[in-house]
Amino acid sequence: MARKTIELKGEEAFDLLINHGVLHEANRTFFNPVGLYLDIKKDGTLLLLQSEEEHGAILDTINAFMIKAFSVLRNEKHRKRQRATGFIIQTKDMIRKENLKVPITPPATLKLELLLKQVDNFIFKVKKRFMEKSKDYDIKLSDLNEQILRYDMFEDFQNDRFIDGVAKVILLNEINDINKALKEIRKIKEHQKQAYKEIR
Repeated sequence: MARKTIELKGEEAFDLLINHGVLHEANRTFFNPVGLYLDIKKDGTLLLLQSEEEHGAILDTINAFMIKAFSVLRNEKHRKRQRATGFIIQTKDMIRKENLKVPITPPATLKLELLLKQVDNFIFKVKKRFMEKSKDYDIKLSDLNEQILRYDMFEDFQNDRFIDGVAKVILLNEINDINKALKEIRKIKEHQKQAYKEIR
């Protein structure tokens, strides 16, 4: 396997291991359960400590920010690895991998990844459209009207406004739950108005 060695030390090592949550996750999920604890000094020197407790090492607090930072890094690396190799965690030898000229990921997996990526892109556009329309519609707390939504939805699709059409499909599909929640939001609004009156 071809390897390119990158020596990380000092601030670079600290940034990768701390700021990206790698050290926190390595300890939480791998080292701590087997009684070990990996630490890093300010100069980038790594220390491997061993716990004397039978239950292994336990963190005083779980750092939610570091977990999230690591998730971002991990998900990006996992997608690329899955696409290139067909797996994330290796369970078998890869013979002559460096000589392979074509991807080893099954075509069906590549197609599924392509379709899911397009779905993600489209859903992002739908969410963006909801946010764009928010200033005009979200101040209105009345129940959604199914007939109006259906009419507008068909008109959107007939005029190739697919993002707007799908946004209305989502609203129609969840209309009962949305209207039920809107009823509660209207109550909150009334409570807020009453509370603000009392403050004044």
